[in-house]
Amino acid sequence: MLPKVQYADLTDEHRAGVVLWGEVNEEHLRYDDLDQAIENYLDGWWRFDEDARKDETMLTFAGHKRMEMPKADNDAEWVLEFMLERWDEDLGDPDEATKPNEVMRAAAVLFVEVIQNEYKPWSCEPIIEIIVPVRAWVEQHAPEWLKESDDD
Repeated sequence: MLPKVQYADLTDEHRAGVVLWGEVNEEHLRYDDLDQAIENYLDGWWRFDEDARKDETMLTFAGHKRMEMPKADNDAEWVLEFMLERWDEDLGDPDEATKPNEVMRAAAVLFVEVIQNEYKPWSCEPIIEIIVPVRAWVEQHAPEWLKESDDD
């Protein structure tokens, strides 16, 4: 279960590690700023839905971190096995597969570690949920929306 925090109680510590924000059920995360995510979500319906502007709607947004890379050893073994099998097919002893040695294993781990250091995972996982009281958020961040509703 993810920790849940009220928007008013949100601190930098809560934001630590979060790289993308979105409404809790959102499939495509695009915002690295929570307030931008809230604004864009609300702009689609709250500004134009009179009933929504009257009640105390609460929304839940989630902060996501990038998923961690697997241990290099796991992928290194696969890379090494693939390479040796490929080379053995054309170049190796037809009666016996080449067995990896410790030097090959160490090189494969180093190879995978270098690639992992350069690779930036896109997949994310939620680490915190933020409860946002919509009207209070609008009053603080987009008061002009309230003026628009008064003009209707």
